[in-house]
Amino acid sequence: MNGEQSFTITVNVYGNYRVVYDQAGLMLRNDAHNWIKCGIEYVDGIYYASAVVTVNGWSDWSVVPLSQNPNPLRLRVKREREAVHIEYAESENHPFTMMRLAYLPLAKKTNPIMIGIMCASPNEKTDGFDVIFDELNITKHQSNGD
Repeated sequence: MNGEQSFTITVNVYGNYRVVYDQAGLMLRNDAHNWIKCGIEYVDGIYYASAVVTVNGWSDWSVVPLSQNPNPLRLRVKREREAVHIEYAESENHPFTMMRLAYLPLAKKTNPIMIGIMCASPNEKTDGFDVIFDELNITKHQSNGD
């Protein structure tokens, strides 16, 4: 998708998170120095709705504790120019809740923004975990000036 495109991406994430930092969700990536990942992350026995925003190589991490493993965790990310709205819902029947409004610089129109699913199990003491992504949907929107 071109680097200036506005869009909404949604997905349901089901996971069997077992060890610290097991995570799954969505990623938007302009390049190695400008990206966002959001989803669910398992830390010290607690499930969190999580978002990491990296701009010009500097990252910050936002988390919201969840009462249990929501299967599924629903994610909705809407990008409108440089603004990225990150929302989550703790099941198919719960409404979306705003977690973060983030800034992500626009890539050049000729450079693609990479968007899609992501998962990681960066703990050396594991062979990974099972995760299912369901109902992935990407919708392009008209932007001002398009």
